[in-house]
Parts: sequence; structure tokens; C-alpha cells
Amino acid sequence: MRRMKLSQPIIILILLILAVLTVYPLVWLFTLSLKTLSEYMQGNIYGLPKSLNLANYVDLVTNTVFFRNFLNSIVVAVLSLFIVIPVSAMSGYVFARFRSRLVDTLFYIVLIGMMIPVHMCLIPLFIWHSRLGLLSTYWALIGPYVAFALPFSMYLFRSFFLTIPRELLEAAAVDGLGFYPTFFKVVFPISTQIIGTVTVFNYLTFWNEFLFALVLIQDEAMYTLPVGLQNMAGQYYQNWPSIAAALMLATLPSLIIYFVLQKYILRGMVAGAVKG
Repeated sequence: MRRMKLSQPIIILILLILAVLTVYPLVWLFTLSLKTLSEYMQGNIYGLPKSLNLANYVDLVTNTVFFRNFLNSIVVAVLSLFIVIPVSAMSGYVFARFRSRLVDTLFYIVLIGMMIPVHMCLIPLFIWHSRLGLLSTYWALIGPYVAFALPFSMYLFRSFFLTIPRELLEAAAVDGLGFYPTFFKVVFPISTQIIGTVTVFNYLTFWNEFLFALVLIQDEAMYTLPVGLQNMAGQYYQNWPSIAAALMLATLPSLIIYFVLQKYILRGMVAGAVKG
């Protein structure tokens, strides 16, 4: 007991150190974004800005190219989520409710998709999209994003649905609800934890994905934010305070979604840990 009391302050200290190491890059990035280019060139890289300078943010907000890149990322991420969530939820429900050797075998075949290196498919996808005329469109990214997100998302949903009491589904059947009404009126509404988990994980993946967007999008007007941020860092000229401001604006949606849905992440991941 005494050993536990002595180790508790050490654990708290370690957690505080880890928290500082995690938060410091964001704080440094924010302070850098408030500096002018001349102040940065004078060597003030790690210190606080001399004055509150919001010009970098104003320039980005009024920059049509940055706004277009930002909008493209939002469209791709949101549309991909609207496809992944219902499809993976319904598929996971089927795999959880109808247990048989055939269904379980199909589920394990789907899980093989989690073991395929994503970027190994880049060249075939480029050739396929080129022949179909889908290059430099939203669907050039939405299709691969959804395809590679479905196996893991279905796995999470299936694991969660296995924890739902059988009596709840039987009560719904007694009330006259069929397969689809049971899913939409009973199962899906009580699945907020796992929905939040799947949403956060997939959104962060879609929002930060770079290589597919770089290869499959060739029209600058259709660039997503990661590709647009890369183009901001020119070969001979880098306005690092402006780039830092762009990175802060690019990080802001992820931070908002994470803080709003963070309570669902651990609960959703643990919810399916009892059954598999």
C-alpha cells in the first residue's frame, strides 16, 4: 500500500511531462504564426512574438487558394465519413447478428483488407482512375478512402454490436420490428460511443492523407489541404510564420472534433473488448 502511495506522484509527474511534450509543439507553432517574417529572420524562432500580429491569419483567410484547399479537404472527409459510417455499421451488425461458419469466414476475408499496404495500390488506382476519367475529382479520393477505411470500421462496429444483450434484440422482435427497423430504431441510436470512435479515427486519416491526394489530384484547384500546404513551402522562399498560421488553421478542425468526441474514443475501443 505504501509503495502505491509513493508511486502515484511519480506517475503524475510522468504524465505531466508527457502532456508538456505533447502540447509544446502546438504552443510553439501558434507563437510562430503570430510573428512577422522579419522578426523570424532576425532569429526570434523560439521566443514569444514582440506584438500580437494577426496578419498571417488575415492573409490566409482572404487567400482564395488556401480557402479552396481547405474546402476540398472538408468535402472529401465529410463525404467519405457519410459513406463509411452507415456502410460499416450495417455490415458490422450483419456480421455480429448472424453467426455461422460462412459468415465468420467472410468477415475474416474482409479483415484481410487491414493487412494490405495501402500505398501498394497507388499505381493500379492511378491507372484505373485515369481510364475512368476520375482523376482530379472528389471521387478519386473518396473511393480509396472509403475502401481502406471499411475493414477496420466494420471490425470496431462488429465488436461493439456483440456486446449488445440478446434480450434487447428479442424484445424488438416481439414488438414486431424486423431486421432493418431493429437496426435503425434500436441498435444504431445506442451506438453513439462506437460511432464517435470510428468518426474520429477515420476523420483524422482522411484529413491528413497526403500521398493519394498528391498522385490522384493533378488539378491545383482540386488540391486538398496537405498538398496545398506543401506547395506553400517554395524551393527558394519560405515564409515560415505564414506556413505556421496555415498549419494552425489546418489543425483546428481536428482539435475541435477530437475534443468534442474524445469521451467516446476510449469507451468505444473498450466496448468490444469483452467479445470478439
